[in-house]
Amino acid sequence: MSPRSSTRSKPPWWGPRQDVGPPNPIFTARLFALSNRRRDVWATALLVVVIAASRLVAFPASIWEQDEAYFGCAVIDFDVTVHHPHPPWFPLWIALGKVAHVVVEEPTRALQIVSLLASLWVVFPLTALFSLWLRRDLAVAAAILYLFSPATIFLSGRAFSGPTATALFVCALAFWLRGVDDGQGAAVGSLMAGLCLLTRPHFLAPVAAVLAYRVYISRSPGERWLVVVPLCCAGAIGVGAVAVDAGGLSPLWQSIEEHGAYHFGALEEADLPLQDSGLVRYFLRSWVAFVWIALAVLGLWQTHRHRNRQATVIGLLGLLPLLVTVHTVTYAGNVRYWVPIVALGSGFAVLGIALLARHRTMPMTALLCVAIFAAAWPAMREYRAIESPPIRALEATMDEAGQRGAVIVADGTLTAFFEYERLKDPFPNTVLFASQLGTETVPPPAWATVAISDEGHGGFVTSAERFEVYRCDHWWLPRLSQGRFLTITVFSGAETRNLAPPRDH
Repeated sequence: MSPRSSTRSKPPWWGPRQDVGPPNPIFTARLFALSNRRRDVWATALLVVVIAASRLVAFPASIWEQDEAYFGCAVIDFDVTVHHPHPPWFPLWIALGKVAHVVVEEPTRALQIVSLLASLWVVFPLTALFSLWLRRDLAVAAAILYLFSPATIFLSGRAFSGPTATALFVCALAFWLRGVDDGQGAAVGSLMAGLCLLTRPHFLAPVAAVLAYRVYISRSPGERWLVVVPLCCAGAIGVGAVAVDAGGLSPLWQSIEEHGAYHFGALEEADLPLQDSGLVRYFLRSWVAFVWIALAVLGLWQTHRHRNRQATVIGLLGLLPLLVTVHTVTYAGNVRYWVPIVALGSGFAVLGIALLARHRTMPMTALLCVAIFAAAWPAMREYRAIESPPIRALEATMDEAGQRGAVIVADGTLTAFFEYERLKDPFPNTVLFASQLGTETVPPPAWATVAISDEGHGGFVTSAERFEVYRCDHWWLPRLSQGRFLTITVFSGAETRNLAPPRDH
């Protein structure tokens, strides 16, 4: 063998040590690979405590988005016929919320706590996955880089299914890719993949791609069955339970048609400038996002150069289908849809840092995360202490309407929040939406009207005795949101008008 081929056959300096296997994807007391086991356990415990503290500090005071409200409605009363929640119904996510609701009074708060716990647990499967092709300290650094990215910090305690589904998907990958002839790993990975799809079915494309690969490399029929059967069983149970609850498949199909027409119609009209891409906004500033992308591309190139099988599967069968899904099935400008992409991409980004910084990778990553956390501190204080504009405005509207005995006239974009409040704690006031102020619905008198609208949707209000605006002032939070429900106006003694065009007789 020539010296050149001998050099190429050696594992790369950034690759995993042969005498240190990957940690267990479910849980391990030893994430780090230190010479002293006690030090390793203490370092892991310290890391978990720091992550938990950061998640508690960034835990939001309330929900911010309409999908969170619909998820809360589903926790109270799961009913697909009225889009509680909308397709694809997220059955496991709602089930987890119902379980947590047993001990947590607020339905959306129960979902937020589940999300927080998942965003803490993800450090274990993420480190295990990265340890398949990275040195252990680099794997931990990659997990830290993801966990302390700006959007990850603020989305960790939201009532969205993304962080929980991401943790389950990463866990499935870690079990599926850690070795052939591992029947237990194949079965557990399959189960985790099934649970991921029941939590957030949008992961179907990457799960199917990695599943096909795992079946292809399996060396026995028995192992192939272990890869496929648990996932299929979990999916069948979940879909069957939703169908039984809905009263058959017909209501499910009708719900899909209704929501699909609205959802994909909105996607066709969306115009997305580069600076408003969800990935760019994930890191707040365009130049930071481009640096992250450049580092990830450098890491991808390095793994391709060394023909690393696990990294190739993660890149081609994990990241690529996720990117396609974000740009075809969802709105790519929504930051929260990029959570799994940033999670998987962080492994390549840290490898890019390591190629440039070598042995200073962990200190540099730690300093970067501390800097991000310090910069985020003012926004986190507001996030934790002050309820979101729609929730504050909704509470003020209901208080004002209760005192006046007035009718509430609301902007239709706030429907989800009103539905959630009605299911959670019914209030006696009549609620009319602006779209109902047609020729057959006479607007109530101004003295008996309290109106509420999101910014840009208040055209149905012509005048008011007084008004109050509820907004989010810190620039981080609007940058990481969907750009709506950030400025809500409440009008007291509002004069409203018909918006529907007159009918032809």
